[in-house]
Amino acid sequence: RAAGRPVPTKRVAPSADLPEKRRRIYDLRTDLIVAGDRAYARAREAGSFAVFLRGIAPDVARYRRAYGADSPVERAKRFALRRAPRLTRRVQRALGR
Repeated sequence: RAAGRPVPTKRVAPSADLPEKRRRIYDLRTDLIVAGDRAYARAREAGSFAVFLRGIAPDVARYRRAYGADSPVERAKRFALRRAPRLTRRVQRALGR
């Protein structure tokens, strides 16, 4: 336990032999926790959830970029999946089905 806070059981043995990307993601998670705690305190003082969201937005963006969630390929995939049902209906109407 760290500072009296519960810590989950490790599912994988600790190792210093991590790929750089994975190590960066772990570091960013820690940064996100710290930023979240700070943003939460400010939001409580202000009485505004928007203050919390603005406070963590830069850290969330960095975390997503590290994961590759905002890569051009991921964006194109999300776009295609969102548009596929409409495009399918259009094609079926055009073909008279």
